Amino acid sequence: MRWVIFIILVVALIVWGGLLEDGAESQAIEFCDSAAVGDSYLETVAKANAVGEDQLRIISKESITVGFTGK
Repeated sequence: MRWVIFIILVVALIVWGGLLEDGAESQAIEFCDSAAVGDSYLETVAKANAVGEDQLRIISKESITVGFTGK
């Protein structure tokens, strides 16, 4: 009986993790779709500062990197 409970918990954690990843992917796609070639750099930086995780955000003159995690 303990093995069945253990297996159910493992499967539930895997499904939960997948749902979190789907949410993070949706947020990333939404952010990327909001920025178009030719947009103002400062506007894009403002958008980047409003989304994603603070620890996963890198903004420099050459590039903008925003990381998303499932919540």
